[in-house]
Amino acid sequence: MVFPPEAPGLEDTILPNNPVCFIDAFLEALSLVAIGFKIQTIKSERGSRYDMKFFLKIYFHDYLNGLGSLIKIK
Repeated sequence: MVFPPEAPGLEDTILPNNPVCFIDAFLEALSLVAIGFKIQTIKSERGSRYDMKFFLKIYFHDYLNGLGSLIKIK
């Protein structure tokens, strides 16, 4: 039996100089508790749990891409 080659993962498609790599490394190295954050794990209705760092990474990514607000200052 011959299996098709495995599809590349998301990590394989992101270049090392992509800003998302910086955001990930920066927030993983940062101690949120040391700077005053209260770490919580959010449980969704489906039972999945999300770390607060996950949402912070999304926020930083959106901010760097100008998606933080629908209104931009000209």
